[in-house]
Amino acid sequence: MDVASMEVEITSSLSASKLFKMLSDFDTIAPKVIPQTYKSIALMQGDGGVGSIKSVTFGNGTTWKQKIDAIDTSNLSVSYTLFHLY
Repeated sequence: MDVASMEVEITSSLSASKLFKMLSDFDTIAPKVIPQTYKSIALMQGDGGVGSIKSVTFGNGTTWKQKIDAIDTSNLSVSYTLFHLY
């Protein structure tokens, strides 16, 4: 199994809190706005909080699982692990 780490930082005209809110709704928004990239995002286990597991199906049909590792609302940060089951 390969392990990689990535940190993403972006510049936006939106305030950090508005951007965090928008990204918090990503599961609902992405398949509607960019269905060619995200076919579906579904909660498989949990309530959407830390420890929850989601199924992310991309436009090409590849499915990955996403586990939410940490949510820090005071620092507007979310950490998660993506993994692919063969």
